[in-house]
Amino acid sequence: MFGTFQQSTVRVQVAANGAVLKRCLTEFALLRRWAWTQRYPDSLPKAIDAGLEFDSYAGPVKLSHKVGDLTDNRLEMVLWNGVDGYSRWLWGDGWVQSTLEGVSLLPLALGQTILLDSLARFAAELETEQTQQPA
Repeated sequence: MFGTFQQSTVRVQVAANGAVLKRCLTEFALLRRWAWTQRYPDSLPKAIDAGLEFDSYAGPVKLSHKVGDLTDNRLEMVLWNGVDGYSRWLWGDGWVQSTLEGVSLLPLALGQTILLDSLARFAAELETEQTQQPA
């Protein structure tokens, strides 16, 4: 793999609960809405599950993923092609943390920051929508 080794962990506050954050991080219909820097094929299942392998694209760069661990508050994936490394998401009520480590020509910390900002805004809007719906 060409590029440099990069490592970054970012944690932000989010006006959303853990269940909303899990949906945003694991349901492809929601991922497509907030992770606008990446494209996901239409052929993917409804949601991410442990063991799933899939590709996404950051512009022309193919990013391959294999889901290793998925719990109520953690998602870990091995990455290859555009990034050789791993990604870990942790979340809870009011916060989300992303750790990204790998070798790549892509500016990983910049992409990570953009994605976290987009996720925080989207999850807060989704949380507001859900709390305003009549029971």
